[in-house]
Amino acid sequence: PLTPLGFHLAHMPMDVRTAKMLLYGALMRCLGPMLTIAASLSQKSPFTRGFGGKGREDQLRQERLDAFGALRSDHLSVVMAFDGWEASRA
Repeated sequence: PLTPLGFHLAHMPMDVRTAKMLLYGALMRCLGPMLTIAASLSQKSPFTRGFGGKGREDQLRQERLDAFGALRSDHLSVVMAFDGWEASRA
């Protein structure tokens, strides 16, 4: 027999761990960041190497550390980057 949580997870069309994260995000009233993290898990990291040579890579790495280094979390860095992108569009 399934638990009530298991019943709801079984009906969500996604990986069980991602579904559980989204359900708990909704319960804890932080669904927006959880949706961003869930979406980022299905894509390549936005913090991959760029074009422009080694010097440019070092500069971009330092900029990334300055902006997101204090978070110590790839997932929170993605949320912060997405929020910054959304704010720049407004």
